[in-house]
Amino acid sequence: MSLWAAVSGLVLAGWLINGSAQTATSAGTSVTKLRAAPEFRDFGVTRTFNGTNAAVRLASPAERKFRTMLTQGASNKPNFAGDYILVMWGCGSGCADGAVIDPGSGKVHWLPSMVVGCNSTCIGYEDKKFVDFRPNSKLLVLNGMRETVNGRGIAKVAGADVWGSFYYLFENGHFRLLHSVAAEIERFDDTE
Repeated sequence: MSLWAAVSGLVLAGWLINGSAQTATSAGTSVTKLRAAPEFRDFGVTRTFNGTNAAVRLASPAERKFRTMLTQGASNKPNFAGDYILVMWGCGSGCADGAVIDPGSGKVHWLPSMVVGCNSTCIGYEDKKFVDFRPNSKLLVLNGMRETVNGRGIAKVAGADVWGSFYYLFENGHFRLLHSVAAEIERFDDTE
């Protein structure tokens, strides 16, 4: 089982007890479940990369597979967490995938999973972006269902069949799941 699968499974199992935050550890990684959904301003950054962008480093088979999207994206200005370029592309109907590129080194950091957007069956998700982020915040929000079957070969994410919002903190080149909120699903009766 991958580290992310173990960590995600623990988070989705839920750690809120009597409304207080609780910390759990899995495979040496600490994950804190927050009482309320984090906000972009809670993880603000003030620095911005202003140098010349390095060429993207295509070190893995997955990075070489998506070379066009990564190479094109690496020429952009930072749009995420002050110093980074978040690049996204479609991966099927209603699906988004992507990566974060460090413009100073060209290193690629994959999003924690692909996301299938919540459609009209998710109550209150009509106006939410699949992937929400800000240039001045280290917070990344995936809205929909986390998808794991793709060209990157990501291991199955525990609870991947749950629709909702998943809040990740990007620090030191890694995404850490902070909070998740399951979506309310509208059930249709198709027996009529």
